Amino acid sequence: MLTLRSLRQQKGLSIMDVAEKLGVQRQTVYQWERGETLPTLRKLVSLESVYGDELIEAVRGTMKESGRWNKE
Repeated sequence: MLTLRSLRQQKGLSIMDVAEKLGVQRQTVYQWERGETLPTLRKLVSLESVYGDELIEAVRGTMKESGRWNKE
């Protein structure tokens, strides 16, 4: 399953790389990857420039993996 963590690793980026590109703390990226919090819409747009077209699939995978996916 594609997740934010696996997509970041696939792109050869560290958590710090992503944090610096988006102007957020390393802890914020870590929380997104664990499904503890979600990026704001503005940050999602920025993440798309880093991760590309697979971003939505990765967000969905992260939420499913964390048990927070509720398809209503």
